Amino acid sequence: MNDTPTPPSPAPGAPASKPVAPLRRVVAGAAPADVDRAVVRLDPWDMAALGVRSGDLVELKAERRTYARVLPTPTARRGEGLAL
Repeated sequence: MNDTPTPPSPAPGAPASKPVAPLRRVVAGAAPADVDRAVVRLDPWDMAALGVRSGDLVELKAERRTYARVLPTPTARRGEGLAL
């Protein structure tokens, strides 16, 4: 059973991606398996709000910018408002 919300499909002829409003999240420690893998884990609801799917590349901004692949948070950590 996949409980990841599906973002709406883009309109025909619309660009593949468009800028979206930034999503602010507290960054928590990564799971040992994710360290040095350029992975960010987001709640599926946050993924839907951003219009991204598992495996998409996103830009993360803090003191500097970096890029990471999006994966859903583990079920036990969902709803905490964190980026892991």
